[in-house]
Amino acid sequence: MADEAARRLAAIERSLAREAHTLRSDPGLLWQQLYNRLQWERDLDGAVLERAESQTAADRKLWIRLRTPLKESRQLLATLEGHRDWVRSCAVGPDGAWIVSAGADKTLKIWDVGSGIEIHSLTGHRDWVTDCAASLDGTWIVSASRDRTLIVWDVSTGSALRTLTGHIDQVRACDVGPDGESIVSASADGSIRMWDVATGETTRTIAGHAGAVECCALSPNGEWLVSGGEDRTIRVWAAATGAALNSWVGHDDRILDCEFDPSGARILTASADGTLKIWEAPSGRAIMTLTGHVGEGVRSCAISPDGAWVVSAGADRTLRFWDASTGSSAGVIEGHGDELEHCAVSPDGRFALSASRDRTLKMWELSAAGEAGRSTGHLDRALDCAMSADGTWFVTAGRDFVVKVWDTATGSERHALSGHQHWVTGCAVSPDGAWIVSSSLDGTLKLWDPNTGAELRTLADIAEGGIAACAVSPDGTGIVGAGNPLKIWDVATGTTIKRARQTGAVHACAAGPDGYWVVAGVQTTLLDSTGAHVATAQGVKSSLCCATEPDGTWVVSGNEGGGLIVWSPDGGDQIRTLRGHEGGVRGCAVTSDGAYVVSGGDDSTLRVWDAVTGTEVAHLPMPGWVLCVATHPRLPEFVFGDITGGVYQAELVVPASPG
Repeated sequence: MADEAARRLAAIERSLAREAHTLRSDPGLLWQQLYNRLQWERDLDGAVLERAESQTAADRKLWIRLRTPLKESRQLLATLEGHRDWVRSCAVGPDGAWIVSAGADKTLKIWDVGSGIEIHSLTGHRDWVTDCAASLDGTWIVSASRDRTLIVWDVSTGSALRTLTGHIDQVRACDVGPDGESIVSASADGSIRMWDVATGETTRTIAGHAGAVECCALSPNGEWLVSGGEDRTIRVWAAATGAALNSWVGHDDRILDCEFDPSGARILTASADGTLKIWEAPSGRAIMTLTGHVGEGVRSCAISPDGAWVVSAGADRTLRFWDASTGSSAGVIEGHGDELEHCAVSPDGRFALSASRDRTLKMWELSAAGEAGRSTGHLDRALDCAMSADGTWFVTAGRDFVVKVWDTATGSERHALSGHQHWVTGCAVSPDGAWIVSSSLDGTLKLWDPNTGAELRTLADIAEGGIAACAVSPDGTGIVGAGNPLKIWDVATGTTIKRARQTGAVHACAAGPDGYWVVAGVQTTLLDSTGAHVATAQGVKSSLCCATEPDGTWVVSGNEGGGLIVWSPDGGDQIRTLRGHEGGVRGCAVTSDGAYVVSGGDDSTLRVWDAVTGTEVAHLPMPGWVLCVATHPRLPEFVFGDITGGVYQAELVVPASPG
């Protein structure tokens, strides 16, 4: 019994720590968030879940129950949320008790490691803060900025001590000398500067790179300085004199980060070419290359305090771990909603820290090898989704060029449909479920058999600039492709029967039950079944998504600037506005009974609205942008996809009426 109680307590503590950033701003989500975490705990019995579920019922509030685990590794300790833009850099204080982060919102923030609470927000830079580093005694921080300056800050008060000026272009990186008296900086002006902390004066300017210097680091004994730049070279300098000791071309693209190992005998570099490399210092002899990241490069790298392993942060949204002696992969961690910008390791090696474009930092436990998150989904953004008419399966469209068919009951993938040559932007299902249509930026529509996964037909009237979305008419005889011009195809013949030039870009489309088409974009319009213009939605500007009420009495559109507008297809008059999203609304759908609107957007939330009153009745925070939503044909359930490629099922839980 004692062991069982301990397991329960540990599971609750883990879940609360992982959700602390959400609950601090919205404590009313406690039981929803706790349930959605605890249901995936391996060793937990049902008693705690029953308690969480009963509490949500007692609260008499609608809530969203996830049916799919988050695309997130189990090593997550906590998420630090507070920056209003990309988090560009991070560092851990020498005692491991605090963290500093640097953001594109022009601020630095100091965080308490134990609680995850923000201690100070440091303002003073006039542009993005690109890097930060902590002194070895933990009393001060230095930051680098695109405003061409560095600032030294007092850790205890958060006040600026002095500003270092001299660079004539963006300062890309900074480091602190082991003597605690010197700072080194790297700049887009092609130079490296050494600074005296006490006076703020430049003590040395070093030149040699052809182009911007992206990174710099001092060796543990302060003898050497290493730098890397857009010229793809790694350069080693004598820190005391600035004399060049060695240089070599190290990568096939820009070098974005560089570090010495704790012994000072090896140099680690990370590059936009997608690799990390370990070199002998200062000779430059290549020791090994670490490969595994995909996408647009490795942004940052760090080495454990004992030098045994390497951690790297990539544009592929993963944090990866490597054995420093063999170069073999030691694990992959995922959980951020956007590309990673930086990584760091605590001085005791207990946790790793990652900084992301999703505006958060995450702390990861390192007591075990990294474990990749749930693999279900797309390799890149899930851009659209649709449910079958009987609700037994659904389909998703991905930026990985793939269409996927899923089983609703099990959540398992039935088919992965390949054939498009560019992003698959949209998908829809025929009314009888006999075929799927997908749209792509390759300019084509493809029809697929959902039972076999076979391609049935490619509609050959290729649209220049690609097709942004697609929809099927209620009788299954017509398909609309959202491009400019918009095109309507006859399903039986596969020929284009109508072209309709639109005003500006087109982003989405939907079919109404009476046979009309809704076309959303710079201007949102209603067309009849032949493609003739019927009405223009009033007050709807730069719409990114649209959906129709099952009876066709109203349409909802999600705007690029935030908010949804409900409007009448009879003349386009606005009925009401649904306000709550911060940023663009990317996906929207209406439940089968017309009672609720479900939406997702750039604020990384899924929201549910009362369609009659326009009030928000439930919301679910997610790690990244929610890009698409589709509702079940009968039940209060829905599927949605996000920026990480995650594909999720969820349900709206409506408390039973009293008595």
